[in-house]
Amino acid sequence: MPDIFQSNSNKTTASTTSTPAVQNTSTPTPSNTSSTPAGPLTKASIAAQNIANMPQTAMNLFSTLSIKPQGVNFANQDPNENVILFFRADFITNTFWIFATIFLVFVPILFVILAPMVNLSLAMLNPQANFIILYFYYLLVFSYAFISFMYWFYNVGIVTNKHIIGVQFSDVTYKNISTTPLQEVADIDFSQQGFSQTFFDYGTVSVQTEGINPKIDFVKIPEPGKVTDIILQIREVLNE
Repeated sequence: MPDIFQSNSNKTTASTTSTPAVQNTSTPTPSNTSSTPAGPLTKASIAAQNIANMPQTAMNLFSTLSIKPQGVNFANQDPNENVILFFRADFITNTFWIFATIFLVFVPILFVILAPMVNLSLAMLNPQANFIILYFYYLLVFSYAFISFMYWFYNVGIVTNKHIIGVQFSDVTYKNISTTPLQEVADIDFSQQGFSQTFFDYGTVSVQTEGINPKIDFVKIPEPGKVTDIILQIREVLNE
């Protein structure tokens, strides 16, 4: 910044004046990095995100509730149809027939021990007859256990991104498979009755449909509230 001096012959005067600094009054160019605010999320988009973020649970032979299981397929499955839920009755529902089978297995032993106390004897029958009676007795006991296990094992429900499939098995000679599109589901709720269902968290999920079968019940399945919520979210995505 230059200095200015003024001088006379009789008196020399030094004066200094400072040039004011030039201020930058230019307006800054707005940046192009401003983000446009995202639109509001819809129920369908939230539901789709929740389904995508659901953790996959392990699937084994005795699984009662599996989310996004691997290796579960069924007849007439569409190429782009994915299994999201697989469930059957809670394992605690097998308690009665398991303990009944254990008790019936030991009944002949208890009979042999207690028979002399009430003056009963098996000497009236020859050993071969005793063996045949015992053989048919245990055949009935294990048949009861086998049918009870098969009833629990094969009565299952499957929920995909398109359908609800229910498999009903009553004995070795009868099996019924019902398939309902999720878009035909009119209403869904669940119920828990009694201390056991509330304490062990299992109950019945009822699906009201607009199809041929007006109602589908999945009886005594684990975590019925969670199953109901997931089905509702899948239906929300389909109805978008």
